Amino acid sequence: MKTKIITGLLLVTLLLLTGCGETTLTEEANSDYVGTWMRQGTYTNGAFVSSESATLTFTEGSFDSYNSYCSNSGSIEVTVNTMVWVVEQSDCPSIISVGSTVTSTYSVEGSTLTTINTEYGAEVKEIYNKA
Repeated sequence: MKTKIITGLLLVTLLLLTGCGETTLTEEANSDYVGTWMRQGTYTNGAFVSSESATLTFTEGSFDSYNSYCSNSGSIEVTVNTMVWVVEQSDCPSIISVGSTVTSTYSVEGSTLTTINTEYGAEVKEIYNKA
């Protein structure tokens, strides 16, 4: 009888401890970022630095970004709040060039897209409106 009680307690304990482990879920992104966006402003460390317009177009696997003097394009992998950009074409004078991988957080609220990147020593936030 004691063996059954001990075995039962061990099973209950095992079930409880198994449930306490960290669970990893694959998070899939909405496609709410897909489409064409117009940049409204750029902020560095919270300070407004530019209102230069740019156009950013996303499909579910790629991006194309351009303004009046240069363009970037490439592939993109998106999860719930993260975008990983791989630059495959660029004629922009920047530290981000062909072959660069850039990781940004993003959010879409209504018709506003916000991207934030902190990889280069400062927080760079860009605000876009749906075109």
